[in-house]
Amino acid sequence: MTKNLISELNDLLAAADQKIFELENVLDEDIFSKLSGTLFYLNNKHIPPEICSEIKLMERIDEAKNLVEEIEMMKKQNILEVDCETLLKCADGAILRWNAAEGTLAKELQEGCDIDYEFLTKWQKEWQLLRAFGKMYRENVAAFLRDRARPAIKDEKENLLPALVEKLVLEMEEKVLPSKQTSLMSKFAFSLRPESLVPIDARARDGIKKVTGSKIGSHDYIDYIEKFDGHFLPAAEQALERYQLFDKLSDKWRPTMSRELFIRRTADKLFMVLGGYDANKL
Repeated sequence: MTKNLISELNDLLAAADQKIFELENVLDEDIFSKLSGTLFYLNNKHIPPEICSEIKLMERIDEAKNLVEEIEMMKKQNILEVDCETLLKCADGAILRWNAAEGTLAKELQEGCDIDYEFLTKWQKEWQLLRAFGKMYRENVAAFLRDRARPAIKDEKENLLPALVEKLVLEMEEKVLPSKQTSLMSKFAFSLRPESLVPIDARARDGIKKVTGSKIGSHDYIDYIEKFDGHFLPAAEQALERYQLFDKLSDKWRPTMSRELFIRRTADKLFMVLGGYDANKL
């Protein structure tokens, strides 16, 4: 058993070494250094694999598998291809939605509007969430979002926001609803902090799986944000720059959106399309 584990570990490390070598002239220098450093660390731990326990060997194998997966995602990020027409539709869709009710309602939430039954109904309709739960829960959900969720989200540090979203989902399930509403809470949090977050969406999750082969749980918002921010946001930015859409669409997005928000919303639309959503309905 131990010999098999050592062999598996060595094979994984060799595969990681080969994959990193192939990307030496493709990846950003900082990213390449980070991946190479991780591989060096795994190859040079102070206890040789031959004298490790089986538990320790399995831990090292998991570390090596994670590295190989990260390298693969980086590779796919850099070779992600999208035609200009599709990306343009995603960008236009992002701008149009934000310049309409999506952005208007977000601004009202950020400025402290009352979140009551009527406002929540309007907001749910905009985000296609009217069927997320029964109308009998809407007043209590509105109160939870107003009194608990909004203050917490507005005051939280950016790096802790994904974990807060998951926490609020569990709290709302325990106190208000009989089901997890991760999609709703992520969209609500995005409305309040649009330059820091992105909504979780089944189509976008499907798009991420299609691109990376990595499945994301429907309620694993932390993993979703990590993959989105770490791999797909840069890919979308590169594509926008490649097709010069920042400049070509400047008059449309600059009056109401920051560069970061424009990239985030376009990236979100793009991965919805990659997941099977009709680009003509964005």
